[in-house]
Amino acid sequence: MEKEKAFAEMYKTAFPDWVDNDFDNDYSYFISPPTLADLNCYVFAASNGKQVRIVAAELEYIISESIHDLSNIVVKECFITNDELKIIIAELDAIKIDNFMCGDNSGLD
Repeated sequence: MEKEKAFAEMYKTAFPDWVDNDFDNDYSYFISPPTLADLNCYVFAASNGKQVRIVAAELEYIISESIHDLSNIVVKECFITNDELKIIIAELDAIKIDNFMCGDNSGLD
């Protein structure tokens, strides 16, 4: 599936249209930290069991309609293996623990 379509589908899963009042948000693929989401930058990830596909885009927010514009978006993507993701998470956990043990909470924001 092309990256733009994958991004749009994951976005709509996390943020369904408000038109239908019978909806549930599913944030399973949504990995944007609040600091990026506040800037209308959204990141999603999905795995096939071997690889993780990460897609990201900065969206234009249409204030008058209270929605993000998903047309003509520029999507960036990358692929990493599940093993690479596990290494990244372990290294981030180690940094967090080291900072906490040293009394330095600056890396925990």
